[in-house]
Amino acid sequence: MKTIGILGGIGPQATMALERKLHAAAQRLIPQHRNSGYPPTVVYYVRDVPFVLEEGHRPRVPYEPNPRLLDGARLITPAKTVRVFKADNPKALQLRAGYSGKWPFVPERVGGAMRDCSIVPPAGSGKDHSVQLTDFEAGWGCIWNERRRLGFAMEWELDKFPYTWSWNSAGGIPHYPLWGEGHIITLQPSTSPVGRFADVVKSGELLHVPATGSISTSMSTGFVSSALGPWSGKEAGA
Repeated sequence: MKTIGILGGIGPQATMALERKLHAAAQRLIPQHRNSGYPPTVVYYVRDVPFVLEEGHRPRVPYEPNPRLLDGARLITPAKTVRVFKADNPKALQLRAGYSGKWPFVPERVGGAMRDCSIVPPAGSGKDHSVQLTDFEAGWGCIWNERRRLGFAMEWELDKFPYTWSWNSAGGIPHYPLWGEGHIITLQPSTSPVGRFADVVKSGELLHVPATGSISTSMSTGFVSSALGPWSGKEAGA
């Protein structure tokens, strides 16, 4: 007997209706003998919707998969803006070079589909991107796995690091430094906005350290059991 899987059905009534049809078909097609005339069946009810909902219980558009149903992780951080470096060779990027918009969605260079840059793609999927985040409500971020209820978090001083870089790769770099085998997501606090160094210097947006001067800062990292920061004094270890 072959094994099949069915994914779908919003609400328990849809699943129960399918079971009734399955049993009715089995009674017609399979010789009945006591309780052996039915195929073995395993039903698992997921008490959640397959997409992210906004206020008013409306689906967020473009549709975003519910992270509670993904066997993977995502980057959760209170950034408002995401930017892509304006590369000299835009074809080297999978995302649209020079784009700036609302985190976490960025259009792909080919086809223009909106990519959710917060989701860690499956290993070997060939996806790769590097983006910069800014306009934070607070200086924290977390790589979170909803199924495991476990994350790795970081907190930093927002006045010194108003930007972060996030590199997300799943085999999409066939050359140095990952040789097509990387499966990573990063969150790297940065003092400077996206752009060529000479242009950033000219714009006056660099953090300056005077001669013989110094700047001090602190960060904290650690495993956490809640996805939303800040965690200082609660969970994250220095």
